[in-house]
Amino acid sequence: MELSRRARRSIGPDCIAFTASPEDVVLAKMAFYREGGSDKHLRDITGILRVSGSKIDHEYILDWAGRLELNEIWQLILTRLNQQKPAQ
Repeated sequence: MELSRRARRSIGPDCIAFTASPEDVVLAKMAFYREGGSDKHLRDITGILRVSGSKIDHEYILDWAGRLELNEIWQLILTRLNQQKPAQ
């Protein structure tokens, strides 16, 4: 699934690269967090979500978080995001 969602990017003259979607990076970092417990992954994920804004497919992440048994981590991330929102 991740390969079908990759993005083709031009990184220079006659040089093309493929990158993972932000959603797939988030899922991978959640799995890394589960395995190692490094808070760095959670910080990276919240940064990705902030920068990407409404472009992130939350339904895709929620679906795959369930399949990969990452729901608890996804909820932790959403809680952190809500706590870090600037007051309006």
